Amino acid sequence: MATEFLAEGVRRGEPGVIAAFEKSPNQLLSNKLQALVNAGHVGVIDTRSLDLSIDETLHDLIEMINRMQAKRVVIDSLSGFELALAPSLAKIFAVRCIE
Repeated sequence: MATEFLAEGVRRGEPGVIAAFEKSPNQLLSNKLQALVNAGHVGVIDTRSLDLSIDETLHDLIEMINRMQAKRVVIDSLSGFELALAPSLAKIFAVRCIE
């Protein structure tokens, strides 16, 4: 479904970005999506290969969205995104409990 969403955007002249929070891009990208990436119409943020904090990851994601002027963004998957947020949220909750 994500591939079709991004492909339709490209057909309409709307670049896209996909952020992979669970699978590596090799596992995630179908031939069709890989062709869109290779053509420069879709950007990929591979959060699994980067040893970045969630803040750094989101910064890179926003930077790519702005650079590509992306109109469509896919987060794969929301549960993976939530897990990436978990350590940051745990720190926030711990600080609030101490206060």
